[in-house]
Amino acid sequence: MQSQLEPVHHKPAHLVHNAAVPMIISMTRIWLNYIFFKFKTGACYFQNGQSYELGNFNSHLRFNQSDSPYLLYEEGANCGSTGRRWSTKIEFVCANNATKDNGGVKTTTDVVQIIEDSNCQLLIQYQTPHACRQQIRCKAKVYVDSPGASGSNSEELVDLTPLINPNENYEARVELKSKAAQELMPKNTKFFLNVCRPLVPKYQLGCAGGSGACMANMSSAGAPEEEHSLGFPWTELTGINRTTAELLYLKGDPCPTNKSMNLSTRIHFSCNMRVGRGQPVLTSIDDCNYHFDWDTSVICPPHECSFSEDTCEIVQDEAGMRFNFKNASFATDGKIEIEHKKQKLLLNVCGTHRKAMTDYSQDLVNLFFTHDLPGCGKEGKMNVQMRLICSNINEKSTTITEDTQCSLLYVQRTPSICQFLGLSVPQNEGSSSTSTSIPAPTTSSTTTSITPTAIMGIILSVTFFVACLGMFAFSPARRHRVRRLFRHSSSAVRYSRVQSNEEANLLLEPNGEFTESDDDMLL
Repeated sequence: MQSQLEPVHHKPAHLVHNAAVPMIISMTRIWLNYIFFKFKTGACYFQNGQSYELGNFNSHLRFNQSDSPYLLYEEGANCGSTGRRWSTKIEFVCANNATKDNGGVKTTTDVVQIIEDSNCQLLIQYQTPHACRQQIRCKAKVYVDSPGASGSNSEELVDLTPLINPNENYEARVELKSKAAQELMPKNTKFFLNVCRPLVPKYQLGCAGGSGACMANMSSAGAPEEEHSLGFPWTELTGINRTTAELLYLKGDPCPTNKSMNLSTRIHFSCNMRVGRGQPVLTSIDDCNYHFDWDTSVICPPHECSFSEDTCEIVQDEAGMRFNFKNASFATDGKIEIEHKKQKLLLNVCGTHRKAMTDYSQDLVNLFFTHDLPGCGKEGKMNVQMRLICSNINEKSTTITEDTQCSLLYVQRTPSICQFLGLSVPQNEGSSSTSTSIPAPTTSSTTTSITPTAIMGIILSVTFFVACLGMFAFSPARRHRVRRLFRHSSSAVRYSRVQSNEEANLLLEPNGEFTESDDDMLL
């Protein structure tokens, strides 16, 4: 155990920037203890040569209503004149390749974000693959009737992974059908969701770490407050048929109208080729369950479009969209130049016998046709598949195979096809998050459950990780606001749902070793 965690103890300090104040982070216990503060300090704030303790570290691992782990550092500096003291809560949130937090790169990174710094408590969300339990699948198999075969059916896959958003949460529209529900719902209430993953940590959005949906009242300044978790992404996507599916988020905060129940979320996805990704819409509230309808093209099956030879256009009648190759930035009057056997080959996209298929789940359009090319294959014809992918860049690639049949796969990434698919041009592809990430110890695969080693690593990392809040490049307004945090105190404590009976036993025995009972508790 000690040898595996040795690299963690020697991590250098890191400065994390986000909408909140910057925070100096260190994984080095000695550096934290002897350079900055006293031995017991777990988190601190630094300004103009003065330090404020924000809580003493401990290894008491606690669990919220979804069994997600967190640490609570208490007994920090005095907070205002009310006699309360500062505390720091560190929530561990699942982040791995399945949640798209690593951008598809098979490396493990941990990210720390400040969520709240008010009401005498600092709330931090620590994104790490070690907080992931069994990852839910955002895919579901459904059976569909096969045309032309009486009584038979085939299996198809409903895939909503394109809706997983690692950068932003979706904000739902409110269109309640019941007048009674409309009257009970405050006008300043907003709803934030993500798909098959926890919410992306955002400054001031203080729902329990790991929540998949969150309800919040918005202040006059536009900041979320009085947040309530509407459930956690526990259950896998359920396919109803080829064009509809449902997703459930369970075990949210206690229901205000029935304390014996917890808030939950049901999201109903339906095919609509006109709306692109679409947007969730709150349509009803029933027995502490919030029902959202979500029309999206992602769930739609591949659709065959018509092709106009005269205008050289793909026509999607159902969505009312057209794409003209003669005006495309990657073509010249409907013709594309490629290299074949060290010679230039001119492909004419316009012509007869063209077949176009949209694939909304992959953000692309396929166009199939043949091109006369003597010496290519037995028949002197090249089978062409042109794949147009919605992207923020213009980039092409070609793959030619010559066997009994001659074929060409031409892939064109382009922003010009996005509108045809009902999509906005995506943000910079491959861009990294604005938060500083700290590489974690190398692992052989993505973690799908919380192991004793992982928990111990997280506790030691965070215990000797969160060091100091720095005011290095703030505006005068920000400095003034942070000073008020220590001079004045609000009368309400927002994070009051931590109960004493939630606290787990110490993971370590006095001698610092795991016991068999600890393993049983964590497995």
